[in-house]
Formats: sequence, structure tokens, C-alpha cells
Amino acid sequence: MRALYTLLFLSVLTVQSNADEISIRADAWYPINGQPNSDKQGYMIDLANSVFALYGHTVDYDVAPWKRALLEVEQGIHDCVVGAYVKDAPDFTFPKHHWGLVNTGVYVLSDDPFIFTSVASLKNRQVGIITGYAYSSDEINHHINTSSNIYKAVSGKNPLQSNIKKLQHERIDTIIENPLVMAAKLKSLNISNKIKLAGTVGKQSPIYIACTPDSKRAKEIIHMIDEGTKKLRGSGEFDKILQKYGLTDWQKSH
Repeated sequence: MRALYTLLFLSVLTVQSNADEISIRADAWYPINGQPNSDKQGYMIDLANSVFALYGHTVDYDVAPWKRALLEVEQGIHDCVVGAYVKDAPDFTFPKHHWGLVNTGVYVLSDDPFIFTSVASLKNRQVGIITGYAYSSDEINHHINTSSNIYKAVSGKNPLQSNIKKLQHERIDTIIENPLVMAAKLKSLNISNKIKLAGTVGKQSPIYIACTPDSKRAKEIIHMIDEGTKKLRGSGEFDKILQKYGLTDWQKSH
């Protein structure tokens, strides 16, 4: 009888393990990740849901200030962040397969004649950035660290919108942002004609779902991400998710 109870107990544990919840946190960076529990949570959240569902897991996703999200994942409070460059969290566990390629854009008001040519051209500007971000351009990252008087950082769950408001009220005159994210945000606010791209800096860099620093759990999650990504590409689900956001698979264009 005791053996039977033991088998039943182990069966319950197996079901609980198979139904494990994987927690993801990041600040809003649509279309990469957006409003939780909406019909468009962002393509990385949709990919995560589909990947982990293959292994019987669910996703607990919510937005949080980026710096806090990184800290809580680093501490193991949550499992992963989305939209991370390797330089954002060099100690995190990264999959082999990235989930996007992006570069860095420089934005100004539409009637501003400024044209970005190099970081030196930002000398007399007031540039909005986001606390805790590492940008795709090493040149920009270095300039932020060495010319901090030029850069004005904001934080929060929706920091890009805060920077846009500051730009519109002329409390800053420039914003550094991912063009994919900025285009989506300006469209959602219906102000695409109010703010323009003044130039780009650096090459496209990969962005990832990245998880807690070295641990057995992190390695298991990363294995699921890599294997699941291949399965989604093979089934066509990967393309279907990207198409929902007006995107195409970067693997096919590179």
C-alpha cells in the first residue's frame, strides 16, 4: 500500500513539474513585448507562450521597469527577460537562437533640422534614454558613459512614452531608440508625423529572451527555447506569430 501511495505522490509531482510556470518580466517595448493579457502582448511573448507550451509549461508575463526586471531575474525571483542584448546582461544565460535583429535610431521633432552624423553631433543636444538600457551601438553606450551631462534617463513600465512626452514639451530635443519599437509607439499614439528619424548608429544586433544566470533551471529553460524555436520554424508557427505584428523572419533576410 505504501508503494502505491508513493507512486501516486510521484505522479502528482510529475504533473506539477510538467505544468511549471515560467515567469518573464521586462518594460513595455512593443512590438517585442507589450500589454500583458491583451490580444497583442508582443511577438516575443507569443513566441515564449508557444515554445513553452510544447513542453507543457505556461508563462507568467508582466511589465516592470527594465532595471528592476534585470535585477529580479538575476536574483532568481523571475526566470527571464525579453528584448535583451548580450551587453544588457552579460552574466545571464542566453540561447543559441536570437529572436530579432535591431539597430539604434536617433529621433527628433519633425520641424527640427538636426541630422545625426556621429555621436559628436550630439554635443549640444539633450538626449532622452532609458535607465538600465544597453543600446545596440557600442559607440552610443560609450558616449553615454563618458558624456553623461548630455543624456537624460527615465525609468518606469513605459519609459519610451515618457521620453516622447518630454520631447513634445521640449524638455529634451532628441531620443535614442530602437526604430522598430519607436515606429510602433508613434503609430499607436497617432503622432508618426510629429517625430522623425534623424539617423541611425551602429550595426544591427541580435536581441534575445535571456534567463537567470547559470543554474540548472536556466539551462533547462534555454534548452526548451532553442529546441522549441526550431520546432516553431519547422511548423510555420514562427512565421505566423511574426506576421501578426507585420514582421518577417530575420533568418530569411540574412
